[in-house]
Amino acid sequence: MTQSRISINVHPVPDKGKLMTFVRALNPRGVVVLNATDTARDIKDALPDCEVIFRFKGGTGEEKVA
Repeated sequence: MTQSRISINVHPVPDKGKLMTFVRALNPRGVVVLNATDTARDIKDALPDCEVIFRFKGGTGEEKVA
């Protein structure tokens, strides 16, 4: 499959299955994943030629912890 020239940013999503279907179909050159290490790993496993960048946005101290 030909790799797309597009890159995308991914924030945590409630339905990772739909996200993975979309990412596989798009086959992007690069993906930036915010705050979801497991999603970043899954994308890299599914698309080894894709450059996957993980970014962690630290908390502001206002987040509610259960």
